[in-house]
Amino acid sequence: MTSHYQQQLVQQLRAAEQELAQWRQRASREAEYRERAEQAEGRLAAVRALHDADRSNPLGPWCPECTCSWPCPTITAFDEGRP
Repeated sequence: MTSHYQQQLVQQLRAAEQELAQWRQRASREAEYRERAEQAEGRLAAVRALHDADRSNPLGPWCPECTCSWPCPTITAFDEGRP
């Protein structure tokens, strides 16, 4: 037969285990979000590299991807924070 004190300890242990499981789940989600953000940043950097200014034109920089003056609409959207 268990004492009242032991029952309280068991309840506290179970509550702590549940809280630990919740924290682990949050940490896992945060790691997933961090990984996805890093992937998105990499993709954005790749798009920026494609739309980087080509300064070989004597009339001024142009975007080799959009074939228009630089900054192109893509870079302008990035710099203004538009989706």
